[in-house]
Amino acid sequence: MKNNLRPIQLELHTHPTSEVSLQHARHLAAIISAALWENQPTFLLMSGGSILESYKQMLNLLPPELSLSNLTAGLIDERWGHKGHTDSNQHQLESLRVWSELKARGTKMMEMLVSDQPQAAVKQLNQSYALIAAQSQRVILSLGMGEDGHTAGWLPTRELETFTQLYDKPEFVTYFEVDPLDSNNPFRHRITTTLKSIELATEIVLFAVGANKKAAITAFQANDQPVNQLPVLALYRAQVKPVLFTDQD
Repeated sequence: MKNNLRPIQLELHTHPTSEVSLQHARHLAAIISAALWENQPTFLLMSGGSILESYKQMLNLLPPELSLSNLTAGLIDERWGHKGHTDSNQHQLESLRVWSELKARGTKMMEMLVSDQPQAAVKQLNQSYALIAAQSQRVILSLGMGEDGHTAGWLPTRELETFTQLYDKPEFVTYFEVDPLDSNNPFRHRITTTLKSIELATEIVLFAVGANKKAAITAFQANDQPVNQLPVLALYRAQVKPVLFTDQD
């Protein structure tokens, strides 16, 4: 069963490997700056992985005189565990001082590991994330992509029904455990925003770098696979044109 979501227009930015991270950072900084200069409450949802260094560059590109008090930033997905565990996306952002620098400049930071119990965390996050999204004029999804075509916490599944049950929910946030028959992703326990975040997005910016992702990028552009096999195709739900930054022709 192929993806039956509406055709999508993709804004593609291809740059040399040495430049793509900076160009991506410039794009994010421009979007955020434009919103905040207009005093628009803005919700930035960030990812982990190869995109992390670009966030540090983005911070350096935000004008120092620009107030970030109208910006709320949080994670679009997280690897479950105790708060501060070294594999967490938040820990990696903290290690690069992105988290602390955003906070120091007035950004309200939203953590995902807010409880020792996943269902308690999901309940709290569904309230806080949904409230912030509803109050925000701009909701920016900053996404990476894996070589298996996963994005956010949406991993491939063998069956479309499983994909739908895991990620296509009215709630904003969900917790799940990865079935090893579906994916060999090493982080088995995960908390993620659902596909609802796509519907609320005013901007979607995708970052995919490396020759190992070329096949997934090509398949994303072709849009001829089932969404459960290539989860990035879920972006076809968007009401806005996703922007892809890559170093792959």
